[in-house]
Amino acid sequence: QDRPIETIYFGGGTPTLMTEDNIDKLFTALRNNFNIDEPQITFEGEPVTLTERKAAVLQRNKVNRISLGIQSFSEEIVRNTGRSDTEEQTMRAIDLALKTGAQVNIDLISGLAGETPETWAYSVQRALETGVQSITVYKLELYANTPYYMAEKHNEVSLPTEEQELELIKHALGELKKADYRP
Repeated sequence: QDRPIETIYFGGGTPTLMTEDNIDKLFTALRNNFNIDEPQITFEGEPVTLTERKAAVLQRNKVNRISLGIQSFSEEIVRNTGRSDTEEQTMRAIDLALKTGAQVNIDLISGLAGETPETWAYSVQRALETGVQSITVYKLELYANTPYYMAEKHNEVSLPTEEQELELIKHALGELKKADYRP
Protein backbone atom coordinates (compact mmCIF):
# COMPACT_ATOMS: atom_id res chain seq x y z
CA GLN A 1 0.00 0.00 0.00
CA ASP A 2 2.93 2.38 0.59
CA ARG A 3 4.43 2.25 -2.88
CA PRO A 4 2.32 3.64 -5.74
CA ILE A 5 1.83 1.49 -8.81
CA GLU A 6 2.80 3.32 -12.00
CA THR A 7 2.07 0.71 -14.67
CA ILE A 8 -0.33 -2.21 -14.92
CA TYR A 9 -0.14 -4.37 -18.05
CA PHE A 10 -2.46 -7.23 -18.92
CA GLY A 11 -1.11 -9.04 -21.94
CA GLY A 12 0.84 -11.94 -23.22
CA GLY A 13 -2.35 -13.42 -24.58
CA THR A 14 -5.90 -12.20 -24.80
CA PRO A 15 -7.07 -10.82 -21.44
CA THR A 16 -10.31 -9.69 -23.11
CA LEU A 17 -11.32 -13.35 -23.06
CA MET A 18 -12.12 -12.80 -19.38
CA THR A 19 -15.75 -12.17 -18.47
CA GLU A 20 -16.85 -8.66 -17.53
CA ASP A 21 -17.43 -9.83 -13.96
CA ASN A 22 -13.93 -11.29 -13.69
CA ILE A 23 -12.37 -8.11 -15.06
CA ASP A 24 -14.23 -6.13 -12.40
CA LYS A 25 -13.10 -8.59 -9.69
CA LEU A 26 -9.51 -8.30 -10.87
CA PHE A 27 -9.56 -4.51 -10.61
CA THR A 28 -11.30 -4.63 -7.22
CA ALA A 29 -8.53 -6.91 -5.94
CA LEU A 30 -5.87 -4.56 -7.31
CA ARG A 31 -7.48 -1.48 -5.71
CA ASN A 32 -7.91 -3.30 -2.39
CA ASN A 33 -4.28 -4.42 -2.24
CA PHE A 34 -2.20 -1.76 -3.96
CA ASN A 35 -1.78 2.00 -4.02
CA ILE A 36 -3.28 2.72 -7.44
CA ASP A 37 -3.66 6.42 -8.08
CA GLU A 38 -3.28 7.15 -11.79
CA PRO A 39 -1.16 4.44 -13.41
CA GLN A 40 -0.95 3.59 -17.06
CA ILE A 41 -3.22 0.56 -17.36
CA THR A 42 -2.89 -1.42 -20.57
CA PHE A 43 -5.19 -4.24 -21.63
CA GLU A 44 -4.44 -6.39 -24.66
CA GLY A 45 -7.25 -7.82 -26.74
CA GLU A 46 -8.28 -9.51 -29.92
CA PRO A 47 -10.93 -7.92 -32.16
CA VAL A 48 -13.54 -10.64 -31.65
CA THR A 49 -13.22 -10.54 -27.86
CA LEU A 50 -13.64 -6.79 -27.35
CA THR A 51 -17.39 -6.29 -26.99
CA GLU A 52 -19.37 -3.18 -26.05
CA ARG A 53 -19.85 -4.50 -22.52
CA LYS A 54 -16.15 -5.31 -22.10
CA ALA A 55 -15.15 -1.91 -23.46
CA ALA A 56 -17.47 -0.31 -20.87
CA VAL A 57 -15.88 -2.40 -18.09
CA LEU A 58 -12.39 -1.36 -19.22
CA GLN A 59 -13.46 2.28 -19.28
CA ARG A 60 -15.09 2.04 -15.85
CA ASN A 61 -11.88 0.52 -14.45
CA LYS A 62 -9.81 3.36 -15.92
CA VAL A 63 -7.92 1.33 -18.51
CA ASN A 64 -6.16 4.05 -20.44
CA ARG A 65 -4.37 2.02 -23.10
CA ILE A 66 -5.88 -0.77 -25.20
CA SER A 67 -3.65 -2.80 -27.49
CA LEU A 68 -5.43 -4.80 -30.17
CA GLY A 69 -3.70 -7.74 -31.85
CA ILE A 70 -5.04 -7.10 -35.33
CA GLN A 71 -2.23 -8.94 -37.17
CA SER A 72 -3.65 -8.07 -40.62
CA PHE A 73 -6.61 -6.29 -42.17
CA SER A 74 -6.68 -8.90 -44.95
CA GLU A 75 -9.29 -11.49 -44.02
CA GLU A 76 -7.53 -14.17 -46.07
CA ILE A 77 -4.26 -13.60 -44.23
CA VAL A 78 -6.08 -13.68 -40.86
CA ARG A 79 -7.81 -16.96 -41.79
CA ASN A 80 -4.38 -18.44 -42.60
CA THR A 81 -3.42 -17.85 -38.95
CA GLY A 82 -6.41 -19.87 -37.72
CA ARG A 83 -8.38 -16.84 -36.57
CA SER A 84 -11.78 -15.86 -37.91
CA ASP A 85 -11.73 -12.06 -37.45
CA THR A 86 -13.36 -10.15 -40.27
CA GLU A 87 -12.33 -6.65 -41.26
CA GLU A 88 -15.74 -5.43 -40.09
CA GLN A 89 -15.21 -6.97 -36.62
CA THR A 90 -11.73 -5.48 -36.50
CA MET A 91 -12.93 -1.98 -37.35
CA ARG A 92 -15.75 -2.29 -34.79
CA ALA A 93 -13.27 -3.32 -32.07
CA ILE A 94 -11.01 -0.37 -32.90
CA ASP A 95 -14.01 1.97 -32.74
CA LEU A 96 -15.10 0.52 -29.38
CA ALA A 97 -11.58 0.92 -28.00
CA LEU A 98 -11.31 4.51 -29.21
CA LYS A 99 -14.70 5.39 -27.70
CA THR A 100 -13.44 4.42 -24.23
CA GLY A 101 -11.08 7.40 -24.36
CA ALA A 102 -8.05 5.13 -23.98
CA GLN A 103 -4.95 5.41 -26.12
CA VAL A 104 -5.29 2.66 -28.72
CA ASN A 105 -2.52 0.59 -30.24
CA ILE A 106 -2.80 -1.75 -33.21
CA ASP A 107 -0.38 -4.66 -33.60
CA LEU A 108 0.36 -5.76 -37.16
CA ILE A 109 2.49 -8.82 -37.95
CA SER A 110 4.59 -8.90 -41.09
CA GLY A 111 5.51 -12.11 -42.84
CA LEU A 112 2.32 -14.09 -42.26
CA ALA A 113 1.41 -16.92 -44.62
CA GLY A 114 0.17 -15.65 -47.96
CA GLU A 115 1.37 -12.09 -47.32
CA THR A 116 2.16 -10.13 -50.46
CA PRO A 117 3.33 -6.54 -50.91
CA GLU A 118 -0.27 -5.69 -51.84
CA THR A 119 -1.94 -7.31 -48.81
CA TRP A 120 0.68 -5.77 -46.53
CA ALA A 121 0.25 -2.30 -48.06
CA TYR A 122 -3.51 -2.66 -47.55
CA SER A 123 -3.07 -3.56 -43.85
CA VAL A 124 -0.70 -0.67 -43.25
CA GLN A 125 -3.04 1.77 -45.02
CA ARG A 126 -6.12 0.56 -43.11
CA ALA A 127 -4.21 0.84 -39.82
CA LEU A 128 -3.28 4.44 -40.66
CA GLU A 129 -6.89 5.25 -41.61
CA THR A 130 -8.14 4.26 -38.14
CA GLY A 131 -6.49 7.23 -36.47
CA VAL A 132 -5.22 5.18 -33.53
CA GLN A 133 -2.45 6.71 -31.47
CA SER A 134 0.04 3.87 -31.92
CA ILE A 135 0.79 1.19 -34.51
CA THR A 136 3.27 -1.55 -33.71
CA VAL A 137 4.77 -3.76 -36.41
CA TYR A 138 6.10 -7.14 -35.38
CA LYS A 139 8.01 -9.66 -37.46
CA LEU A 140 6.44 -13.11 -37.45
CA GLU A 141 8.20 -15.44 -35.04
CA LEU A 142 7.54 -19.14 -35.37
CA TYR A 143 7.41 -21.09 -32.12
CA ALA A 144 7.92 -24.86 -32.26
CA ASN A 145 4.81 -25.64 -30.21
CA THR A 146 2.34 -23.89 -32.52
CA PRO A 147 0.15 -25.18 -35.37
CA TYR A 148 1.56 -22.39 -37.58
CA TYR A 149 5.08 -23.73 -37.08
CA MET A 150 3.98 -27.26 -37.94
CA ALA A 151 2.14 -26.07 -41.04
CA GLU A 152 5.24 -24.23 -42.24
CA LYS A 153 7.47 -27.21 -41.42
CA HIS A 154 5.25 -29.50 -43.53
CA ASN A 155 5.10 -26.95 -46.40
CA GLU A 156 1.38 -26.39 -45.86
CA VAL A 157 1.84 -22.61 -45.78
CA SER A 158 4.16 -20.33 -47.69
CA LEU A 159 5.88 -17.57 -45.77
CA PRO A 160 7.67 -14.60 -47.30
CA THR A 161 11.45 -14.93 -47.55
CA GLU A 162 13.69 -12.85 -45.29
CA GLU A 163 14.34 -10.46 -48.20
CA GLN A 164 10.62 -10.12 -48.95
CA GLU A 165 9.84 -9.52 -45.30
CA LEU A 166 12.52 -6.84 -45.09
CA GLU A 167 10.75 -5.03 -47.95
CA LEU A 168 7.43 -5.29 -46.08
CA ILE A 169 8.99 -3.75 -42.98
CA LYS A 170 10.64 -0.97 -45.01
CA HIS A 171 7.27 -0.18 -46.58
CA ALA A 172 5.51 -0.02 -43.20
CA LEU A 173 8.20 2.15 -41.61
CA GLY A 174 8.11 4.53 -44.57
CA GLU A 175 4.33 4.87 -44.46
CA LEU A 176 4.27 5.30 -40.68
CA LYS A 177 6.94 8.00 -40.91
CA LYS A 178 5.00 9.85 -43.63
CA ALA A 179 1.91 9.78 -41.39
CA ASP A 180 3.92 11.24 -38.46
CA TYR A 181 4.07 8.06 -36.40
CA ARG A 182 7.40 7.95 -34.59
CA PRO A 183 9.37 5.01 -33.18
